[in-house]
This record gives sequence, C-alpha cells and structure tokens, in this order.
Amino acid sequence: MRRLGVIAAVVAAVASLAGAAHAAGQAPIKLIEAGGARFPDRSYVVSLSQGHALTTRNVHVTENGAPVTGLAVIPADAAKQRQLGVVLAIDTSESMYGRPIVNALEAARTFVQHRNPNQQLAIVTFDGTVRVIQPFTTDSAAILRSLSRVPQLGHGTHLYDAVGKAVALIRDAHVEAGSMVVLTDGADVGSSASLASVQAQIATQHVRVFSVGLVSKTFNRTVLEALAGASGGSYQEAGTSSDLESIFDRLGYRLAGDYLIAYRSLASPGRRMHVVVSVDGVPGAVAADYVTPALGSQPGGIYHRSIVSSLLSSSLVLALLVLLAALFVAAIVVWILRPRSRTGVRTRVGAFVSIDRRDRKAKRSSMLSDELLAGAERSLSQLTWWDRYATSLDIAGVGAPPLQILLGTGLATVAAMVLFSLVLGPLGILPALGIPMIVYSYIRSRLDRVRTRFAEQLPDNLEVLAAALRAGHSLVGALSAVVEAAPEPSRAEFQRVIADEQLGASLEEALNVVIVRMANRDLDQVAIVARLQQETGSSSAEVLERVVDTVRSRMELRRLVSTLTAQGRISRWILTLIPVGLALILSVLSPGYLTPLFDHGLGKAMLVAASVMVIAGSLVIKKIVNIKV
Repeated sequence: MRRLGVIAAVVAAVASLAGAAHAAGQAPIKLIEAGGARFPDRSYVVSLSQGHALTTRNVHVTENGAPVTGLAVIPADAAKQRQLGVVLAIDTSESMYGRPIVNALEAARTFVQHRNPNQQLAIVTFDGTVRVIQPFTTDSAAILRSLSRVPQLGHGTHLYDAVGKAVALIRDAHVEAGSMVVLTDGADVGSSASLASVQAQIATQHVRVFSVGLVSKTFNRTVLEALAGASGGSYQEAGTSSDLESIFDRLGYRLAGDYLIAYRSLASPGRRMHVVVSVDGVPGAVAADYVTPALGSQPGGIYHRSIVSSLLSSSLVLALLVLLAALFVAAIVVWILRPRSRTGVRTRVGAFVSIDRRDRKAKRSSMLSDELLAGAERSLSQLTWWDRYATSLDIAGVGAPPLQILLGTGLATVAAMVLFSLVLGPLGILPALGIPMIVYSYIRSRLDRVRTRFAEQLPDNLEVLAAALRAGHSLVGALSAVVEAAPEPSRAEFQRVIADEQLGASLEEALNVVIVRMANRDLDQVAIVARLQQETGSSSAEVLERVVDTVRSRMELRRLVSTLTAQGRISRWILTLIPVGLALILSVLSPGYLTPLFDHGLGKAMLVAASVMVIAGSLVIKKIVNIKV
C-alpha cells in the first residue's frame, strides 16, 4: 500500500508539472499594438486565453514602471465602429471548386453571426484578381447577402496581393485595431507583391493575421505561418473543407472576446518606453516597447496631402506657371512694340504675291531688319523653318493662325505632362510627347492629300493648256483657260501664278513658287516651256503634249510602286500595333499581369527600351517602303 501511495504522488506531481508547462505555452495574455492611435494617445488589443471580464480595476498598465493615467478598457461589444474591424480574405481559385468553396462561404457566414454588432467587416476574394465584394460595414444583412452566392472561380492565387488589399482597406477606413482572416488552399501564384512587402505593411499598420490553411496538393503551410506569426495572430489548419466551420466559429468567438485598452502617454519626446500589462487573477504579464516621436516630427499618417496640394507643389506645375508667366510678359512686350502704321501698300499687295520669300530676303534685308520688333509672329518669320511651317498650314487649309497652333500645341503638351505624371508617374511625360506628333501627323496628312490631288489633276490640266495654245492663246491666256476649268486645288494654284505674273513677276518665277508649294517636279517642265517660249518662241503645244505623256507614265509607275509596297505599309502598322494590342488584351484578361513593368525600375527601363525599338522599327520600315518616283 505504501508503494502504491508513492507511485500516485509521483504521477500527480508529473501531471502538475505538465499542466504548468502547457499553461505557460498557452501565453494567457496577448498584447498587440493598435495601428490607428497617434501619439500621445496609445491603444493596445488584449486577448485572454481564458474568459475574464476586464475592467479598469483589474487591469494594470505601466510605462517604464510608472502607472499610466486615463486608462480605458473597452470590450469588443462596446467599441465604436472605427475602433475594431476585420477583413475576410477568401481564396476563389479553381482549386476551390465544389464543396471547398461552399463550405468556406458557410464558415464565413458562421463567423459573421458570432461577431460583435459594432465590429466592421469587409470581404475580399482573390484568384487571378483581387476583388472587394463587400466594403467595411456593420450591416449583417448586407454582409450575409454578399456571402449568399458562390463567386466565379478563376485562374491564379494572388495571396500576397489580397493581403496587401486587406491592409489597405483597414488603413483607408482608419480602423484603430484591424484584424484579417485569410483562407486559402494553395500557394501564392502571380502576385505583384512579395511576402516581405506584405509583412512590412502588416507590421506598419499593426494588423493581426489569422491564417487558415485548407490542406491540398499545392498547400504552403510555411507562408501562412509566417503571415500569422509575425503579426500576433494565429495559424490553423483544416484537413478537409468540412472542418472550416468549426475553425471560423472559434475565430469569431475569439475576436468577439478581445478588449481594447487606451490611455494618453505623458512621456517626453524621443524616449524608449516599456509598456507592461497585467491582469488580476491571471498569472504573468505581457510587455511591449515603443519610441515616442522626436520633437517637431509629424507621426506618419496624421496628415494626408490632397490631390490639389500634390498638384500645386509638383515641379511640372511650377514649370507650367513659369511658362505661362513668360508668355504673359511676352504678350505685353509684343503689344507695346507692335507696329501701328505698317499696313501700307506693301502689306496689301503682299497678300496677292507669292514669290519665294527667300528670294526677297536677299533684296530687302535692310527692310526686314526694320521689322524685327514688329511682333512675335514677325520675329518667328525670320527662322528658317517658319516659312515652311506657315506655307504648309496654308496649303493644308488649316484656318487657325500658325502662331496660335504652335502655342496651343505647346500648352496642351505641358498640361498633358502634368496630368499624366500624376497618374503614371515620371513615365507620364512620354505619352504627352505624342501630342506634337499627332498635330504634325494631322497637318502632314492634309498637306499630302492636297498635293496628291494636284498631281492627279496635272495631266488633265496640261492637256487643256496644250489645247488652248493650239487654239492661238498665249501661255498666260492658256493658263486662264485652265483656271476656269480646273478643280481645287489646281484652280487656286494656277490662279496664284496668273496673279503673280500680272503683278510683274516672270511666269517662270511664278511657276517655281507653285512647284515648291506642291512639291511637284513635273510642273518644272512647264516652267522650262514658259522660259523657252519667252526666249526663243518655241512650239509650246507640242512640247506640252510630250510632257503630258511623261507625266502620265510617271503616275502609272507611282501607282505600281504604291501597289507593290502596300504589303510593307500594312506590315509596318501590324508589327507596330501588335505589342500595344497584346498589352491591352492581357490587361483585360489578367489585370495586374503587367504591373511589374510599371512598379519596378527594371520594368520601367524595359518598357522604355521596348517602346524605342518598336518606334525605331516602324520608322525603318516606313523608310524602306517610301520609294520616290
């Protein structure tokens, strides 16, 4: 009997030690810092492994050994809406098809029913896309409606992106103590975020993660444990989908039993504080450390700059304001220095004379030097490219003044740079540079159409000119007959030739101006005919008939070349637009697939390099198929 007593005592002692060890491993008190409070306000979430009613009488909080003042202990059922919030993140990948997704939704509904009425809840689903199917709300009916229908399953498992989205929801809703419940049966596939980045977001916002793993072939326990362990949450594993309901049931009760303790710290700036929390009747205590903000520093998140503030403080807006100020000053200077008595005979006659200005510059350089301060447009006319630019607008039939188009294009480009840079960052400057290219392409297209019509009308007009010469008309009289019968733009150009000749210019000079304006070398032969008739009195009609035959043969050759190069021109546009089309298709079918190209430095460099190569290739193909005849 004595031996049996000794054995019983030993067994009791061993059991007592095991129970004590188990209790020690359970950590009866858990303390998690809440992310919503801003110094000097401090708040923590307290969780107990055993049911205790916490009040300010049995909870003791000290900072560096000194009791805090103004302590408040708030149970979950008495918390305000923005004090507590939970995000449910549910895997909706194709591997969840059938009973797993049905049981997952049923478990989520159980969790909702056991939550506190004041606790906000949001629901996120994720596969290849992260979706917020229910924003933060306390309306149980709305939450249950969002969980009543089985969502459409998709490819991919963007687990990290879903965790990042849940953290962003908690941050944007200004939830003081946020928690997250993540359910998945697989490993992350296709996320733009990484495990380290989402762990940093969780730590910054002090969000607790309760991860639930559904065992499958692609199941990754390590990742789920890492998400939960670093945040102060927990990881639980479900062998089958039918186990989910009991797991979510326990999580609902656990979150419903949390307490929020809050107080205002009296610590001085820049000090490391050691916070200790103990509860009467609960063995042990739990501690946490933090550093008070330095004097004059602004705690992160207390001030959010508005879009207007960011816009006004950007360097591009500053450059735009400087440009507008410079234009305003230039306009005042031009208005003060504008000529007030320079609209004499030369200006009125100049509207009818079209002799090349480069010929007049050599003869009247002294006169032009007197007009340097006549205005912005007269100043620009001294540039070598301004005459070509103004002439192109005149031929293309663009009604707006050249200076107005130039300034409008510049202002539109700067405004587009500002807007695109706010949306796309520094890369937004690149699409804004397309505005001058679009304006140039539009003017060039209209100019080419006018010149093409003139070239197609030229053989018929030359035949009329030859017939008029055979009828006994002079060359100028024959041109008048052409003007009466010719359509536009030939009518206006030949009428310009006649007007120049009547104002004293030689017929050859007047025709040379039209040759330059229409970029038509065939008309050069007509100018030679005019010069021969003036100097030798040759038979112009017979020569013009031969010119007509030559022009028609050259036009047929142009059409043949255009037909043979049509495939190359189409190939150019197909090869140029394929990358753009693929990018749009991938963005629609798999949103976020191209995100690394815009978020990472290497991706941005690859995007710029690809754009340069595509544009260069397009220009090279254009040069190859653009054969001059």
